Amino acid sequence: MPKTGIWYEALTILAQLRQKNPQDTALQAEWRNLLSSIRLDDIVAEPILSDKP
Repeated sequence: MPKTGIWYEALTILAQLRQKNPQDTALQAEWRNLLSSIRLDDIVAEPILSDKP
């Protein structure tokens, strides 16, 4: 699997976990670290939208 596939998978899984556990500080830290690693610090605090109505 290419590196980008692994990154997208990690992003998706972490986003899903954060949606299910929005108060989990460990997940918040992992999210911040992941986005910071690719210089997306400015969107760390943005809400994760659900595709559910």
